[in-house]
Amino acid sequence: EFVVLTLPYLEEISFSFDQSMRPTIAYVQSGVAYLWWYDSTLPGMATTEIGEDVITPRVSFDDKRTIGSQGFLVSDLILAYVRDDNLYMRMQRDRYEDEYLLAEGVTPLIKIGMNRGLRLQFMHEAY
Repeated sequence: EFVVLTLPYLEEISFSFDQSMRPTIAYVQSGVAYLWWYDSTLPGMATTEIGEDVITPRVSFDDKRTIGSQGFLVSDLILAYVRDDNLYMRMQRDRYEDEYLLAEGVTPLIKIGMNRGLRLQFMHEAY
């Protein structure tokens, strides 16, 4: 056991590990969403502000299988969140810079992860 981060006034937290088993943490602190992750261009840990209008940030490894369908590992760490009732995601391979709109008119996320059908699934609150 060891302390990774010490942050006051946390409202939400979600964590996962990247392909090299480094922790990645999405959290909301005092109403602002952040991502703490390993940036290989530094190299080192970096904190990226996602925004104060972002709710329920969640991180998950998209494919935990050791060998993908092409015979090699094709996986990524995914950051998903809701902003203005829209579901967005960012990927580690893009250094979390590119934002992708996944769905409109959604409720806050509960969790994300691979389902039994080997697809990334986004679970959100019911209306």
